[in-house]
Amino acid sequence: MDKQKIAKPPLAILAPHPAHGGGVLSSLKVVYEFAERYFSPQVFCLSFLPPVAMSLRNLRLSSSIRETVIEGISCVEIGARFSRFEPGLYWFTKDLWQQVLEPYRYIFVTGGTPHIAQPAVLLNKKFVLWLASTYFDDRKHRLQTASLVERVVEKINHPLMDIAERQILERASVLLPISSYTKKLCSDVLGFERTNVRVCPVPVAAVHGVDRIVSGGLLHVIAVGRFTDPRKNFKMLLAVCEKLLTSDERFCVDIVGAY
Repeated sequence: MDKQKIAKPPLAILAPHPAHGGGVLSSLKVVYEFAERYFSPQVFCLSFLPPVAMSLRNLRLSSSIRETVIEGISCVEIGARFSRFEPGLYWFTKDLWQQVLEPYRYIFVTGGTPHIAQPAVLLNKKFVLWLASTYFDDRKHRLQTASLVERVVEKINHPLMDIAERQILERASVLLPISSYTKKLCSDVLGFERTNVRVCPVPVAAVHGVDRIVSGGLLHVIAVGRFTDPRKNFKMLLAVCEKLLTSDERFCVDIVGAY
């Protein structure tokens, strides 16, 4: 049998919206490009953008589904409802998720925190979860600069988000934390260590990048991030950049982000 003629099974990828999902776009691209080898992947994401999301201000009382292409990735947007109440984001749109995920047996979830996987849990689907952090660890740094209103909303949402996170971490077929630190965070949330856990860092295609840069003469090192977050280890970044700059005069360092 010709293997080339065998149809690739469909794979649903749940991810934050590529247009406003932060740094997780890089990991989404890694998952999408890998999945294309063995599956027929389709990305699904919750969207807060008009015209798909509910908007009480514009008297749009429901949400809808829209197909689009973002950064070269085919995406299906699921419009959010009552976006201020974070614990209900996926529960309020369960009917839409049921509609789009019905044909899929295989689901890969990639995102910053576990909550992207809620549709898979609500619909009793098996899934693999690749995550960078837990809900509390991600929010505790952001709340340091949050407004009073944001802190009050977070206080209301937090207990329900904790329950959902624990359920997701328990139900995932395989957990893929990006570091041993994230792995420990997951164990702390669960209160025990799961067996189906593998640390899976985000790969970097450094060789191809250097080839392109060397041809231009300079070796550009570019760092973009939220350096107010202690997890970004800004001091280590500076120490590494200092060594690079003193080792070869061709190195040029650009750091973008608040500190």
